[in-house]
Amino acid sequence: MKTRYGFFLLVVFLFLFAASKAFAEIKIKAELDKTGITTDEIITYKLTVSSSEKKLPAPKFAQFSGFNIVSSLQSSNISFSQGSMRSVITYSFALAPTAAGIFKIPPSHINFNNKLYESEGFEIEVKKGSKPVAPGNIPEKLDTEDKRGQQELPQYTL
Repeated sequence: MKTRYGFFLLVVFLFLFAASKAFAEIKIKAELDKTGITTDEIITYKLTVSSSEKKLPAPKFAQFSGFNIVSSLQSSNISFSQGSMRSVITYSFALAPTAAGIFKIPPSHINFNNKLYESEGFEIEVKKGSKPVAPGNIPEKLDTEDKRGQQELPQYTL
């Protein structure tokens, strides 16, 4: 009888362990502070990955065609609550347009346990600014105010 009970507990434990791995919660979200700018401005692209997993592969970032990366920042937050762990990693990029036009930023993604987790993609309209666009021309002022008024965006030091 005891071996039957022990076997039953082992099966239940293995089932719960497998189920927790099968239903690992991973979220990936991309944000832009604005989708319409001039060649004199900078936009902020932010990718946030949250997970209950201990180790995740690094995300495959979108190609920022039509933009120079002015600066980048990564921040991590790990929290423990009621026996479970949650990690949030945020990647931020300040992007300066290289020309006027309409540009697409495709989704970023993570491939984990043979499942693809994908962020949103964006279309950005860049209008010609008052200064000529030249290679390496970075706008003088970084616009760190969120026009939506929801939160303050990260500030970058060049």
